[in-house]
Amino acid sequence: MYTETEMDRVVRHHADGITTITLNRPASANAIDLATARDLRALVRDISADTQVVALLGADARFWGLYGDLDFRRSD
Repeated sequence: MYTETEMDRVVRHHADGITTITLNRPASANAIDLATARDLRALVRDISADTQVVALLGADARFWGLYGDLDFRRSD
């Protein structure tokens, strides 16, 4: 399954349990301003329940990657 949600500053792709969120502000080195933070928050809140890995990247290779384990969302 492939889905894409696009906001002005943030792009999300989801496939095979992996969600990639890309900050799309290369002119500002993908800095997170208030509007970007709001967009990012909205996308994170709406991450698919089948997501196993989240990768946070920056457009134009001007950002470091961050990977997170989402096990905390599962109930035992």
